Amino acid sequence: MSSSAYLRAKSIRKHLLQSTSLRVGVSKSTVTASETCMSSSNDENEVWTLHEIVIGDGGDAWMKAGFYVDREVDGLEQPKKYANPSYSTTDRKRSDAGVVRLSNLIIRLSGTGESKIKLVFGKKDAGSVIKDSVCDVELETVNTTSLPGGNIPRHPNTCIEMAEVVLYTQDLKSFVKAMGEHGIVSKHPPKDMGSDHSIVPFYFGGLYGSQRTRLLVLGPNDPSSSICLSSPPSNWMFSTGLAGPSEITGWLPVSRDLATLKNLVPTGKIKDAVQRGRKITTLKRGTIPKLTGTFAFLSDGEGSAI
Repeated sequence: MSSSAYLRAKSIRKHLLQSTSLRVGVSKSTVTASETCMSSSNDENEVWTLHEIVIGDGGDAWMKAGFYVDREVDGLEQPKKYANPSYSTTDRKRSDAGVVRLSNLIIRLSGTGESKIKLVFGKKDAGSVIKDSVCDVELETVNTTSLPGGNIPRHPNTCIEMAEVVLYTQDLKSFVKAMGEHGIVSKHPPKDMGSDHSIVPFYFGGLYGSQRTRLLVLGPNDPSSSICLSSPPSNWMFSTGLAGPSEITGWLPVSRDLATLKNLVPTGKIKDAVQRGRKITTLKRGTIPKLTGTFAFLSDGEGSAI
């Protein structure tokens, strides 16, 4: 890393840790989870829920991260041993597509390896269903009267919900504007993140009794900037610049038992989280090939995870 990049990353980290208006989901010693804005029940979107995310990952990669992947959604029979994330075969004549279901979010895995992302927002009686695309992210709305996850399987890593998803986009202003045009708005103005980035949180949840989910969207203040186009980037929340104008860079799943998870998944040390009474352990981007983003697994506990 160049000296300028190092100083920039150091400045951003200092700003996030010292800011009184930010609640940082980190261990006490290192930045391991998402830098998050202080939340309350008034932050939630009263109309929409983040129902589904579609990405190009394959099911095999998510199984290695300890998730149960439903293969039957695409007419593909899933042997029982697929529930074991360590199971693998060679020369498999099947698609690598599948679905990961959590209590408040569906992650649909196309298995194509494509970088394009699709965000699906749901609400009761949505009326006209919209489809739009901005910054290589497809936006879609659907009618829904049920929990996003439906029947939740038992995940080997003991995860039950997704507290947060971090999305990096090269044109933050255009992305936020496109969301707003479809009635999906944040109650927070863009927050400075260091000297050259901003961050906007969108809160969803509570519509059907599910836990809240936050979509944390960040990007450079100058859309033409290329300071983050590096691998690895200077900050884990930043895009590598290799996947297109937008990239999911982080996930904050909630796990019932981090010790069980750690026996299955190659995460770092289990440490204290900022959230009172909770622990956290991190699976860094690139540890499992073809798995999108950094996973900061947070222990279950009292109060909101975000």
